[in-house]
Amino acid sequence: MAPGFAGASRLDGVIANLAAQDKGLSVAEFNEAIAAYSQTLSQSARINSTLLLDLSLVNGNMAKASQILSDIPDTWATQAIKNRGVLNQIQPTLSSQIITAEEQDLLIKVNILSDTHKVLSKITNDYINSPLLNDIADPSSGYKLSDLEHLLGTEGKYRIAILKEIVIKSGVGADSEIWNKGFREARLAELERQRDSLERMVTVYNDALIQFSQQDDSQAQTGPGQSQTSPQIYSPQYSNDLVNTLLQLGSKMADPEYRKELLEKKIDFSSDLESVISEIEFYQSESDGKSAALDSTKISQLITDSSAKMAGLNDALTGIIQVANNSSLSDNGQLYDLLGSIVEVNSSNLSSRLLLKLILAFMMGSAVGVFVIFLRRVTAPTSTVDVLGS
Repeated sequence: MAPGFAGASRLDGVIANLAAQDKGLSVAEFNEAIAAYSQTLSQSARINSTLLLDLSLVNGNMAKASQILSDIPDTWATQAIKNRGVLNQIQPTLSSQIITAEEQDLLIKVNILSDTHKVLSKITNDYINSPLLNDIADPSSGYKLSDLEHLLGTEGKYRIAILKEIVIKSGVGADSEIWNKGFREARLAELERQRDSLERMVTVYNDALIQFSQQDDSQAQTGPGQSQTSPQIYSPQYSNDLVNTLLQLGSKMADPEYRKELLEKKIDFSSDLESVISEIEFYQSESDGKSAALDSTKISQLITDSSAKMAGLNDALTGIIQVANNSSLSDNGQLYDLLGSIVEVNSSNLSSRLLLKLILAFMMGSAVGVFVIFLRRVTAPTSTVDVLGS
């Protein structure tokens, strides 16, 4: 595993949780466990394979063949990691295909649009404080998270909220007034059930925090020289796992971070409760019944346009997330290593060096043969012919 790989933070979290248990684990045992974990992961991750490439395909260019062989495992590893989801440190958003609602009823259509806007706004607000995503721009649109937050805010305030108000209050696009009234009553009953559930959850977390506070007060009243005595019960029927679980629960309850987590959840439930109460007040208000002057076709087109705008913003958010996930495959923190070497293997019995020697010997032999023939012609004896006269 290279330093700074995509799972480094997750491994650090595992180590921190292991150390926080405080079970008397020695440093040597801890290092041995981490070494065994790393060795097992490395052995299971390595696969040996051999790739062959005919040099005739690249006209004998060894450098080009080496580059191709190096790119094959690199491309394979990148695609394999993406397909298996290892790179998804940040989860993708909604699919743009489901954002454009195919419903024809305006009441259902505008409510689906409103819920989709809430989901995308929550995702954007959760990601906007991330240092990894804050400075990344979508390659297609050029939008950053701050741009998406602004566009989602304006779209929600100036179009979606107004369209929802018009459709629900006036009943425009509904087949009958009975359908509009029944929809409002059913939605109101659902919101009231959500309100009751959230109120109970807030009460549960509030009681838990009160009990923690009372426990702190009782411990503070006990002086440093005093000790709270409790009867010691020997219970061999309890297993070690149960005892360890109880010890972990007790240490977790005494952890200030755990209480902080409880308080944050209570605040989240309270915030959701306030939102549901506001929605109940909205549905409890009486309808003005002025739907005759409203054009249902125009309102339907506005809802469709807003859905298309939401799909475009979702695509931009998806592009930002993809850039962040792909950055994990940089040279500083990649999830794989290419181990091995590229060698040239000859398929014939004659190696290239031997073949070169044979060619050179043939050329030298030919040159020597020509030289010998020329030398023999030069050194050969000459004969004279006497011409006899008649």
